[in-house]
Amino acid sequence: MMGVLVLAAGRSTRFGSDKRRLVLPNRQLMVDHTVSIYRQLTTSCVVVVDDIEWQSHFSSQRVHSIVCDDAQQGMARSLVCGVKEAHRQKWSACLIALADMPFLQVDSVREVLAAMQKHAIVVPMYNQRRGHPVGFHSSYFEELMALSGDQGARSIINHHSDDCCFLELNDQGILLDIDSSEDWLGLRAHFPTNS
Repeated sequence: MMGVLVLAAGRSTRFGSDKRRLVLPNRQLMVDHTVSIYRQLTTSCVVVVDDIEWQSHFSSQRVHSIVCDDAQQGMARSLVCGVKEAHRQKWSACLIALADMPFLQVDSVREVLAAMQKHAIVVPMYNQRRGHPVGFHSSYFEELMALSGDQGARSIINHHSDDCCFLELNDQGILLDIDSSEDWLGLRAHFPTNS
């Protein structure tokens, strides 16, 4: 079974407030909208959060979530927490997704999931730039669980580039994350009206 890990444990220091609570034009919270993109394609979705309030939020929506108590120690901590859960659930592979990417198209996720059937690591690309979600076969879970600090999975991708499928997609949304209120102000006009 392949699943999706949505990393939603960040403190949003550059945004100025909890960006997960950002209300999008479709009246959904940004984090809920992003999770809904993945849930259209799989029921195996785990959201990594940083407190029980967010865990309760997702439980009320019947979305499995786990609390990463030490998420403030760096991005790798929430990634490690999520991969441990994927390992515990015996997933054959996982997509690593970011909760602050509401512009991502469902078809792009579908293409990454399909490519995971043939490749050990799938990295979506737009105009030769790497984006998310990134897919990893379970044979890389041990390496992912060894990450620390603010280190993401880029080092594993670079080390195993021969095993990677760099999948060019026609979706700028794989690159667009909302890190600051200025990011949102500059991008909100591009939010799809049918979402």
